[in-house]
This record gives sequence, C-alpha cells and structure tokens, in this order.
Amino acid sequence: RLEAIFPGRTPEARTKQCPKVAIVGAGISGASLARALTDRGAEVTVFDRASGPAKGTSGNPLALLMPRIDAGDTVQARFLIEAYNAARSTYRELAGLEETEIVQRAKDDKEQARFEKILSDPPLGLDDLEAIRDGLLHKRALMLRPAEMIPALLDGIDVQWGTDGPRDLQNVRFDALVHAGGWQMEEAFPYLRLKGRAGQVSYTEVDVDAPPSAVASGAYALARGGLRLWGATYRDQVGDVPALQDEDVALNQAALEMLNPYWRQVALSGETRSRAGVRATTPDRLPVIGAVPDVAALAPYHEDLRAGRALLKPAPRIEGEYIATGFGSRGFTFAPWAAHVITAQIFGDPLPTQIETVELVDPVRQVLRDLKRKLI
Repeated sequence: RLEAIFPGRTPEARTKQCPKVAIVGAGISGASLARALTDRGAEVTVFDRASGPAKGTSGNPLALLMPRIDAGDTVQARFLIEAYNAARSTYRELAGLEETEIVQRAKDDKEQARFEKILSDPPLGLDDLEAIRDGLLHKRALMLRPAEMIPALLDGIDVQWGTDGPRDLQNVRFDALVHAGGWQMEEAFPYLRLKGRAGQVSYTEVDVDAPPSAVASGAYALARGGLRLWGATYRDQVGDVPALQDEDVALNQAALEMLNPYWRQVALSGETRSRAGVRATTPDRLPVIGAVPDVAALAPYHEDLRAGRALLKPAPRIEGEYIATGFGSRGFTFAPWAAHVITAQIFGDPLPTQIETVELVDPVRQVLRDLKRKLI
C-alpha cells in the first residue's frame, strides 16, 4: 500500500528542506521533474521499467520544440506560450540540441486565416515569429536529440531501471510520489480518461549533411547532419505494445511528398526505417499536471456539482501524490513547465504561473466535469 512507503504524508512533510521524492517514469516528463526537484533541493529517485533512457515515446532519433499558437488571448493560449518558453529556457544549456528555424505552412484556407489573426496580434516578437508566404516562420526553435538530452537531465540522479516503482525498494520511504508515465496509467487513474494514440515516424541516414532544418504542416520533416526524419501518424492504440504498420510508412511518405523539403529525393534514396510510440492524450487535449485528487472524498460535492453550484472550497487531494501525463505529441514542450509547477507544489513555493493556468491542467478537472454533466 502507498501508506507503507509514504508515512510522511502530513503538512510536516511539505516543510522538509530536503524531501525524498519518488518519480515513476524516466521519459521527458520524469527527467524534467527529476532535474527541477533536484535543483530545488529534493532527494530524488526515479523508477522506470525500461532498461535505459529514451526507450519509449520520448526516444525518437530527433524531436522538435516549436510553439503551438492559439489565436486570441485566452488562458489556454497563454499556457501554450508559457510552456514553450519554459522548455526553451530549460533546454538551452543541455547537450543534444541546436537552434533551428521551422517553416510552418498552412494546411488549408481556414488555417491560413488563423495564422493571419495570430500575426495581427502576435504573442511572440519578431525574433521568434515572422510571416512568410502561406504560413509562419518560427525562429529560435530547437531541434532535439532525446538520446543525449534525457540522460543530461538525469545526470547525477538516482535512476532505478527495470523496476515498476518505489515498492521495489524495501525499507525506503518517500515524502512525495510523482506519476510521470504515459497512457498505461489509465488503469490506475481511470477518471483521467487517458487514451493511447499510436504514432509512427520514418527516418533514414544519408551521406549528405544538412544543417538543422524543419518543415511542418500537420506532419513534419526534420533534417540534421545525415539524419532525416518525417511523420508522424496518429491512430488509436491497440494492445500493450505499439506495432509498426506498413500503412503508416505509406502515410508518412505521402506526408513527405506534401511537405517537399529540399532533401526529399536524397532521403528517399536511403534505407527507410520506422519507429512507433504511444502518446497519452486526454478528452480536452490538454495535459494533466498537479496534485492527485481524492476522488472518493469528492462524494460530498456530488449534489452541488450536479445542481450546477460552484464549489466553495478546494477539491480534496491525496497528500503527497502528484501526476504529470497526457502530454500528447507535445511532451518536450509541456514537461519543463509541469516540472516547475509540481516542484513548487511539493515545496510550498509560490506558483510560477497564474492560478487560472494551474486550474486549466488540474488532474481533478475531468472528474468535476463528469459530475456536472451527471456522467458519474
């Protein structure tokens, strides 16, 4: 039971100068949490069932950090820019990345109209965002090499590979637990309604070197040195292990033809390989970040919420337990922001963002919505 490894789930535990924190998951979410908590002064142990870093969804040969920009000034739009800036700031000093420019082409007339609305009141300056014909130019974006970057985040941190969690360590007790896994957490947290979305990329190595460059329009095509990578597909995950699909190879090739980067012909001359992973998504396509709700203790709120009345006090939480998941295809964007927020919550520090933004991604939100809609 959790009580056996978290006997310190009390207000006193939150005031410890050096709390012991267990993190389950060593992908980009868990690695970012481990780095932020360690830098703040926590004693961190990370657990992952994989044999080493960058084996799961975070392990593609290349990844891209670019902003998702919503038109209008909303809490969600501000959150997306905050998360992008937090990631860019966090990663800059790490191994395994370069700055690059990303050409983002509009997929259709509707998206072009959205781009024009964004450019009429841009959330980023000219150093970062510029109008181009039929799209946007993202400057100072980052090309990432996860196999180098994730170990850099975990450098000096105790990582227990090949384990399912802190229960595997006997006689070790923790003050806080952070769940930083992916879609497979749906069994432990069914109320989050996590859903696995499989994605497959294609990549190849060629003899012609290229500077870091990217083209995006729904799909994306990345180049760095002799490596070329393109994709990715989206489909519902079936089973426990993502399987490579011939159909997805064809879909990725069609996407590469549509994007038509200058290196397309060279890439198709090489031996194409594929890699599949599974993203964790949520019903509202926003991540889940924060303290785990005590769903059983929400029962007294049931009638008020079903009647449409507002809650007059905070929803109850499970002391010392936190979650960071549901990042979809933007794990590298959301992970550092999530790490900063959860670190502040564990230490009782001022939050690094507005309370409305924390509420936007709060793990309790789906339960409250389901109560209001009389679904539970």
